[in-house]
Amino acid sequence: MKRLPILLLLTGCATYQPLIDAQGVDMNAYATDLQQCRQYAATVNTGAESANGTVIGATIGAALGGIVGAFAGEPGKGAAYGAAYGGANGMLAGAADAESGKQSIVQRCLAGRGYSVLR
Repeated sequence: MKRLPILLLLTGCATYQPLIDAQGVDMNAYATDLQQCRQYAATVNTGAESANGTVIGATIGAALGGIVGAFAGEPGKGAAYGAAYGGANGMLAGAADAESGKQSIVQRCLAGRGYSVLR
C-alpha cells in the first residue's frame, strides 16, 4: 500500500488530461497533438529527479536528525532517522516535481501548437 502514491506519481503524465478551449478545435488533430506532446514530456527522467531528491533529503534529514539527536543524547540514532525520513520525503518531492514538469511540458507544447490551454 505504501507504493501507491509513488505509482500514482509515476503515471501522472500518462493520465494527465489538459483542459483546453475546444471551440473550433478538430478533436482528431488534438488527440494526435496531445499524444505527441506527451511523448516529449515522457523524456523527463522521473527516476533521476527522485534520486536527486532522495540524496538531498537524506543529507538534510541526517544533519537535522543529528542535531536533534545530540540534544536527546543519541546523535547517531537521530541522524539515521533523519536520513530515512528526509530521503523518503525527498524522493516523493523529486518525483512530484518531475511530474509537474511533465505537465508543464504538455501544456507548453499544446499552446505552441495553437491550443488555448486552460489548465
